[in-house]
Amino acid sequence: MVAIRARFDGKALIPEEPVELPRDQTLIVHVEPETHPSPDDSFLRPVLVPSDPAAARHLIHDAESGLENS
Repeated sequence: MVAIRARFDGKALIPEEPVELPRDQTLIVHVEPETHPSPDDSFLRPVLVPSDPAAARHLIHDAESGLENS
C-alpha cells in the first residue's frame, strides 16, 4: 500500500510531492484524516491501493513501503 499526502482542491486530490503510480491501472483510494496535521495542512490523507490483489499484497509485504503488516 502507498500513502500519499495530498490536498483536496474541491475537485481533485493534489499530491504534495511527486508520486510514482502505475499508469492506466484502476486504484482504490482510501481517505482518512492525518494524525498530526499542522495548522495549514489538509485533514485528508489518501491511501492508494492497486485494485489487483497480487499487486496490493506485494505493496503491503514490501519492507521498503514503510507499511506495517497488521
